[in-house]
Amino acid sequence: MIMEIHGLNMDLERNKELNALYRSRIEKLDKRLYDYPEVKQLQKRANLELMEELYERVKAYKRPVPNVKEKVLELFQHNREQVNLNSPDEKRKLLFDILDYESLMETRTKQPSAERWIIEDLYRKHRNPILGDIIKRSQYSSIHSKYILPVPEWIGLDGRAHATHSAHTTKTGRLSSQDPNFYNLPARSSLTPEIMSQFIPRSKNYVIVKEDSKQIELRLIADRAKDKTMIAEFNAGKDPHAMGAMAAYELTEEQWWKLPKEKRKKRRDNCKNAVSFGLVYGREAAALASDFGWRLSRAEDFKSKYFAKYNGIWVYLGLRREYIIEHGRVKSKHGRIRRLPDASSDDIGRQNAAVREGINAPIQGDASDINIVAAYRMQKWLQKHKMKSRVILYVYDAVYLDAHKKELKRVIPQLHAFMTDRHFIKKKTGWWLNVPLDTDCAVGIKNMASMVELEHTKVSGQFIIPKELLAS
Repeated sequence: MIMEIHGLNMDLERNKELNALYRSRIEKLDKRLYDYPEVKQLQKRANLELMEELYERVKAYKRPVPNVKEKVLELFQHNREQVNLNSPDEKRKLLFDILDYESLMETRTKQPSAERWIIEDLYRKHRNPILGDIIKRSQYSSIHSKYILPVPEWIGLDGRAHATHSAHTTKTGRLSSQDPNFYNLPARSSLTPEIMSQFIPRSKNYVIVKEDSKQIELRLIADRAKDKTMIAEFNAGKDPHAMGAMAAYELTEEQWWKLPKEKRKKRRDNCKNAVSFGLVYGREAAALASDFGWRLSRAEDFKSKYFAKYNGIWVYLGLRREYIIEHGRVKSKHGRIRRLPDASSDDIGRQNAAVREGINAPIQGDASDINIVAAYRMQKWLQKHKMKSRVILYVYDAVYLDAHKKELKRVIPQLHAFMTDRHFIKKKTGWWLNVPLDTDCAVGIKNMASMVELEHTKVSGQFIIPKELLAS
């Protein structure tokens, strides 16, 4: 309720700039797309189909037309239009009739699917510039329609966007929001900073503070699996994604640190995406191979090496599968129950999906509850101490504040304390988390796109706040 009341300040001038920018981008791409011979061929086919339809319509008139050809041409000139490359039907004709690509999946009506991930897969395989431009146009069009055009409608009389939050509409316990839907923002897109540049601090005396739980889902699954290796690494303050990459690439820590920085980052990111968002939730090597364009044998090798090191997680995944299939439900440490009727399905695909959900739900549910409770406690603390800062948003594993500059030294460590308070979790649930929790902190002075990560000090929960920010 407090987040809904406070809302986020919006930059309408920036919104107008983005509106013009995205219209220009889409127009340029359209011009280029309609110049491709294959798209011209698609247009020609559409014109012929329209002519045939109009001819049949004119021939069916009750009163005969003196000159059928002239009437058809007249109607054609009035009704003709460019093929809509946003239309799934037109994309399907272009991909599978004109370009003659292989179908990767069928729709319920047994037609080749033209979903975005399929076009992206085909682009990776064939590198056809038409596919690249279609993907770009789809991205621009989606962002323009979802996060730029509606912005003026979101804004209240106070110039702020007051999203409607709900705690009852998601399966995992995460919050959801509408107008705007912060949970659907494309977090890893190169275009995300442009969208986020519309969200600005309350005034020149405020900045946006974001505290984000570090690897919380991996920490929770390490605790549930009682994986001694990963728990020890977390307790030693090591980076689990880098450690996982060392295991997967068979490197010692000494060899790892001798690699060039860019190579370390790439391998760490590969491991992070493959493990944190994949293997620990039961994804198969084939999916991993598809994600990274690897051969299946390489993906299987990666998976086996990773789980050879973190064997406790591998055993845990097997035990959870048996439990989910037998009981058809799971429960988080905070008491959220998720029923999984497909766990007993004879369809192996549906059963595997239910198992993945069953592994995922308690982890996401507990991560969500830990941070929602932290945001709640933070808001109460701010009100109790008559602070000017306010909690304005909670998205996935991050809590956002409109923080008054003069209060930064107090609010940043306090929010960290609430987000990492294992004693409070034990007091409320009886569950002692064997893995320490931690946060990263970023500050946005101009807008959410300008968020700058703060450096950690040697004291847990303390961050180095730039002097120029404090001086202002």
